[in-house]
Amino acid sequence: MMELEKIYRGMENGAETIQSNFSTIEKKVEENIVDIDKNTKLFTKSLLITDNSYYSEGRFTFKRIGQVVTLSIIITLKGKAEWQTILPKDAFPNGFLPIANADIAGPLSSNSHVGSFANIYMNNAGLRIITNGSLNSDQLQGSYTYITDQKFPVIES
Repeated sequence: MMELEKIYRGMENGAETIQSNFSTIEKKVEENIVDIDKNTKLFTKSLLITDNSYYSEGRFTFKRIGQVVTLSIIITLKGKAEWQTILPKDAFPNGFLPIANADIAGPLSSNSHVGSFANIYMNNAGLRIITNGSLNSDQLQGSYTYITDQKFPVIES
């Protein structure tokens, strides 16, 4: 708890006491300052991969604020994909890999075929996909949010 000295009219060394109280308050404020600029800076990295074994085009957009990453995916599949790696760990941009032991799973929705979908599974080993039985080729999209513990990416100048 912060200790401030009470000030009263006619007290001896009142100005010094006021200054001491201000110094105590300033020190407490400095201890609680958060570097807003560092923690709210937006980092964005996009990847475009063409002619992969499982898709003809893949767009992966990573956005990071603090430790929170949002990954948006748009891919055009060539055919069925049974737990195929579509983005290996080494292809993730620096600063955007999920934390260890994180398992992120979710659907990719079809843009043109109602009821067609795929599921993605992501962890710090990469991103894999599995399609449902009726899906042969289609454009799919989805967005996922997760936590990273990697350092902030170096900004290229």
